[in-house]
Amino acid sequence: MSRPPSRDFPRIPGLTLIDFVSGLGSVAPTPGAGAAGAVTLALGAACAAKAFAISARHTGDPALEQAAARARTIASMALEGAQRDADDFRGWLKTHDQRSGAALEADATALFALAAELEALIADRRAQTIASLTSDLDAAQKLLRASVDIERRNLAEL
Repeated sequence: MSRPPSRDFPRIPGLTLIDFVSGLGSVAPTPGAGAAGAVTLALGAACAAKAFAISARHTGDPALEQAAARARTIASMALEGAQRDADDFRGWLKTHDQRSGAALEADATALFALAAELEALIADRRAQTIASLTSDLDAAQKLLRASVDIERRNLAEL
């Protein structure tokens, strides 16, 4: 169960990129690497959404538009996951108890599922994506894999 957002730091999904990066690089305990991993997944999903959306516009393929919409949803869900991670990590820092650790594990599991879904979506629609945008799909895959690696490393530290 996620904890309420901190009053010390605004909600991550509404932050500007510079505000998020500034907060990440500050002495404040959150946001931390877990939130950064979730934001990395959101960036990957956004790269895929762009490739699918532009390809749909050029080809008229409704499956690509649906893929773009799902990738945008994954991006949004990943940003909410960043918030949950920050909230739950803040709680874990205070208690180091099993419940807080379980909340962080649940956050990571949700992000792993989103990453797997995005990976499958990219694999399913790569062939329909116009050639000049496959590098966006490559970037999306690298970002989603980085996000999974970050979350795995964070879990190992609990």
